Amino acid sequence: MTKQKILKLIPIIFLATICLVLGGIIIARNLGEKDVPAMAKPSDAAVPETAETQQPSDTDAPEETEPAETEPPEPVIVPSKGLEFKSLGNGTCYVSDIGSCRDSFIILPEASQYGEKVVGIGDYAFKNSKFVKCVELSENLKFIGAYAFYGTEIVNAYIPSEIEQIGDYAFCNCPELENITVDSKNSIYADVDGVLYDKEMKKIICYPQGKDQNSLFISSDVEEIKTMAFYNCDMLKIINYNGSVSSFRRIKIGAGNETFENAVVTYVSGNNVNNNAEK
Repeated sequence: MTKQKILKLIPIIFLATICLVLGGIIIARNLGEKDVPAMAKPSDAAVPETAETQQPSDTDAPEETEPAETEPPEPVIVPSKGLEFKSLGNGTCYVSDIGSCRDSFIILPEASQYGEKVVGIGDYAFKNSKFVKCVELSENLKFIGAYAFYGTEIVNAYIPSEIEQIGDYAFCNCPELENITVDSKNSIYADVDGVLYDKEMKKIICYPQGKDQNSLFISSDVEEIKTMAFYNCDMLKIINYNGSVSSFRRIKIGAGNETFENAVVTYVSGNNVNNNAEK
């Protein structure tokens, strides 16, 4: 081969070499793209299940249990504060005045702030206290003074078993008073249909002013109507008396009982009403 031919072949060989190199690079690149998987989009990627992503099933739900039945707590009785007391000098005392207490439902304490046992309610203790609607009297009480609840708006009165004395007009002029109930164990007082009597049923002590009835049955055993027992009891119009005219006229009627005196008296024998009535 001549020198001139060799010189002509050199460019051809160089170009062929470059082509081979470039071809190899292209082939290698294509092979690499086939072997490597394409990156998954976030929406296509498999998300591993965790405690937050797992859907709850019926078997995974906690079992519902019924709450244990519990008895309701007993109400806490808190005695009224602000009442004034007067000592009897023997370790006992009584309520002398309502003082600064403004409770509508007054609960008397068992003992005063000085430790003395409360055994009574004094004269005029709650007189004309218009905000007083109810008073809970403890079983320790021995007496209720005169005018003790006069002019108040109490609705019901309860006389405990140990009460030995109720003063004059203690429950008088109470326009809202509907019933007076006496403990059956009380040896001094009793009640019939909400009306206060002595234990022997011979004296009517107090007819509740707010009693919503226009008639009253009275036994022939009644001998006395205490002073102001029927004070301002304007609803009462008829007295059904189980006795004779002469025995009714022998009943001693105290002052302040105009309602009783002005009522129509009907004389009954058992459940039978006589035709004769007088005013």
